[in-house]
Amino acid sequence: EAAWPAVFRGKMVPAMDVAETEKEFHLTLELPGLDEKDIQIELMGNQLRIYGERKWEHEKKAKDYRRVERRFGNFERVFTLPQNVRLERDAIVATYKKGLLDIKVPKLEPTPAAKITVKSG
Repeated sequence: EAAWPAVFRGKMVPAMDVAETEKEFHLTLELPGLDEKDIQIELMGNQLRIYGERKWEHEKKAKDYRRVERRFGNFERVFTLPQNVRLERDAIVATYKKGLLDIKVPKLEPTPAAKITVKSG
């Protein structure tokens, strides 16, 4: 690993889009070249931590690379969830397809207004 170019040694920071609908939040991360087993997601209080590693695969034929722009190594993104979401592990759905990790975090159902009776003294 010490002989690797500097591009391999830095921390990878995948691009992330955050969108909101009426019912949920969508987080989409670009993670091309990974398998599902390379990606971990943890719910810690009101924070969602997405982390893993993109490994450099040595090929049987050595190549003399002239330029390497892809990032390898560990990555991590932490997203602080707003107060109006369900913070249960089973409520959050994550799917990985064609290099994109899509995470759906459902919002809480709004509590309907309830009238309170005012009583006399």
